[in-house]
Amino acid sequence: MRNARFLWELISYRPASASCRTLFMLACYGERIVFGLAIQAFFNTLPQHTQMTPELFVLFLPWLIAIAVRLIVVNFGTIGAVRFEFSAQALLQHNLFKHILQRPGFQALPDSVGNTISSFRDDTAIVVELLSHLGETCALIIYTSVVFIILLRVNVLITLLVFLPLCCIVVLARQAQKGLEKYRRASRTATSNVTGAIGEIFGAVQAIQVAGAEQHVVAHFHTLNAQRRASMVKDRMLSGALDALFGNVGDIGTALILVLAALSLTAGQIRPGDLVIFLTYLAIVSDFFTDIGSLLAQQTQARISFERMTNVIHGMPDHQLVAHHALHIHDKVNEESAPPAVPQPVVVPLQQLVVRDLCYRYPETGRGIAGINICIQGGTLTVITGRIGAGKTTLLHTLLGLVTADAGEITWNERPVADAAAFFIPQRSAYTAQVPHLFSDTLRENILLGLPEHEHTNDLSTAIHTAVLDHDIAALEHGLDTRIGVRGVKLSGGQIQRVAAARMLVRQPALIVCDDLSSALDIETEQLLWDRLRTSRTQTCIAISHRRSVLQRADQIIVLKQGQVEAAGSLEQLLTTSQEMQRIWQGSE
Repeated sequence: MRNARFLWELISYRPASASCRTLFMLACYGERIVFGLAIQAFFNTLPQHTQMTPELFVLFLPWLIAIAVRLIVVNFGTIGAVRFEFSAQALLQHNLFKHILQRPGFQALPDSVGNTISSFRDDTAIVVELLSHLGETCALIIYTSVVFIILLRVNVLITLLVFLPLCCIVVLARQAQKGLEKYRRASRTATSNVTGAIGEIFGAVQAIQVAGAEQHVVAHFHTLNAQRRASMVKDRMLSGALDALFGNVGDIGTALILVLAALSLTAGQIRPGDLVIFLTYLAIVSDFFTDIGSLLAQQTQARISFERMTNVIHGMPDHQLVAHHALHIHDKVNEESAPPAVPQPVVVPLQQLVVRDLCYRYPETGRGIAGINICIQGGTLTVITGRIGAGKTTLLHTLLGLVTADAGEITWNERPVADAAAFFIPQRSAYTAQVPHLFSDTLRENILLGLPEHEHTNDLSTAIHTAVLDHDIAALEHGLDTRIGVRGVKLSGGQIQRVAAARMLVRQPALIVCDDLSSALDIETEQLLWDRLRTSRTQTCIAISHRRSVLQRADQIIVLKQGQVEAAGSLEQLLTTSQEMQRIWQGSE
């Protein structure tokens, strides 16, 4: 019932366009009905004439009119049908993407990237194919019903003896759907595994080469493909068997008609035109049974696709998957039609940021942070340090709303922050992760990331200077317009970190948050970067680091141990009072 509701919501999104496929298929089938009646009348009348006369051909005039109507309806109906299919798939993709962007950053994807891409590309297409098939099937049901009535009036016995066995075949094939669903689910999972592996391999080429693991990776990829091949073969074999069964329905029906018609013709119970109309209509009536079998298989596919897509929007009501939104996909694209810029938050200079009893535990491991209490004054540098696994990155993610806190309170200038994910955004704050992500575009676009350059020319120059990128950009062949490759593969690790820093700084945030920003920099560049970052004391900075040059610049150091604050204070105080800080300091030599 849930899947039926989803389909109905998609149909009601563009009801006029959704009906186009049914309408133009009705026009096609209507023309076949008129043709069948015309040819029946022709062959029944033909024995009464000794030669061909014009009145015999007049019998085909309604058919010619039906052809003209069909051409007109199909022409306009095809346009509407294509628009509906495009709109329905775009709506599903829009809702999936919208939900992902609304979730906390590090909880956006409940599944692997490969599975998510497969849902965007394949699952949405499967649902749209089912919708198209439904439109055709509705027209075919109407056609078959009309044909059934016409054939009953011609000969009840032949009609029933032809239709009933075909119905039995459909019922038997329906029982095979459970097995088909099992194989279809396995094949979709195997395909997602292969897609995900391809993405991971291409994203870690350098790591694979450094480790000398090429043969192992290729062997693993062969294993995944072998599993996919086995699953796909089972799926295709059962699907092929069902298709063969339904594909022979027409031949079975034709054989029955010929046998029964031969007996009836001998007894004088059927005329030549009646035999012809049976054979004419059966060609498409048999398509009805084939179509029903195919529809049942597609329904199984769509059920699995809906399950996979609802997993992508995990945590939201299922109906959000098919919620109606204006997509503007038929509008002309120009500067005037571009969506309005996202309103920037009103930035109040940070005077004090307070965190009380902040907690977050990873559901899989139970590890995380608990009872975090810190106070950060505006214009200061606060360094969070600790050993590996102490919870440093988790603290930043929870503070910024990249994961949803289990408990705790955050205040900005004594005002509670209700939704950290919505609050800590540029220009209020900016964040650079431990492993920054760059895009396969120019250096300029990676820094601006959508900001209009004409409004941020000075900010761009300042950000590049502060991030110590001046000489690097000058050395590049095309400067800021240099394309940096997939994930910045043409840049060094230190350059990637500084490009990410420039992207953060160009937004002029009141709060800068960075996770081990200078880990890939040489000592001279690192010192210059931090000197320039701290030139302006109007910006507040929270940084994760264990490097001495950063710890020495800190106004406050937060020492974490096993997910809790072990100590807090200045470097001089902590080196005297905190054993944990002493170990970290000695280990940073």
